[in-house]
Amino acid sequence: MKPFLQLNGANPYRQRISMGFIIITLCILISGCSSDASSEPVVLMEPIEVKLSASSEEINLNETVHMEAVVTQQADVVDDADEVMFEIATLDGVGMQFEATHQGEGVYVFDYQFKAAGKYKVTSHVSARGFHSMPSVQIVVKE
Repeated sequence: MKPFLQLNGANPYRQRISMGFIIITLCILISGCSSDASSEPVVLMEPIEVKLSASSEEINLNETVHMEAVVTQQADVVDDADEVMFEIATLDGVGMQFEATHQGEGVYVFDYQFKAAGKYKVTSHVSARGFHSMPSVQIVVKE
């Protein structure tokens, strides 16, 4: 059988050792260049943060309240929220939800005019980047 690669005048035994050395060297180089995902640090995303505020927490009947939810994640504004809703509920749990308007720079707003006196809980429901946040404020409506 004729050798696969034979240099002129080279010893076949020595040639096999050289080929073996080349193959082993290539294997080491190739394995050294591959990346191992388990050795990379795992980066966990921080949850979103929602700062909810109302223009006033104590108002008179038929006054409009401006509500604002500022959404951030790791100090960066979140302008790509999947959903931002404002829930207006009486303290006994009866409520309604309204979609917020995106103003830019991570700010989502909603204006509401209260038609009945009482205490209300306003909750913003924010879904963004795989997280959900529901901060609340209380508003007292006087006659």
